[in-house]
Amino acid sequence: MSHKATYAGLMAFGMVLLAAVVLTTAFAQQPQPGRTGMRDMMYLERAWTAVSFQLECTAEQIEQLQPIFATALQTRNDAMQAAREAQDRDALNQAVADCKTTLTDALTAALTEEQMTKLDELMNQAMGMPRQGGGGGAAG
Repeated sequence: MSHKATYAGLMAFGMVLLAAVVLTTAFAQQPQPGRTGMRDMMYLERAWTAVSFQLECTAEQIEQLQPIFATALQTRNDAMQAAREAQDRDALNQAVADCKTTLTDALTAALTEEQMTKLDELMNQAMGMPRQGGGGGAAG
């Protein structure tokens, strides 16, 4: 695969992820128990960003992971849509958990130990907001 084709594919996938983020964020605005729900809901998007830009992945690693992420995205979005239509919070939570498990397994198989360590650090960072004591919501 040429560099242009790889770049074009990554850009197209990025646009699909952006659309998914917008849709997911709109649904995620509903009350969630603590921050964990939002963090898990955004796992796919955050992990793909890390793979694409932050972990210094090889072209081969990205090529291996891209179809797994694409399938996980479609599966998660379909399951979330069905859960929304059924107004089934448990099914929504299960769709998010299944997606995270699928991706975690694929990432563990594809990334080096060093990359996994860095990914864990990135994924455990607060989502754009520093953690502070006090206030409402879940601790942590």
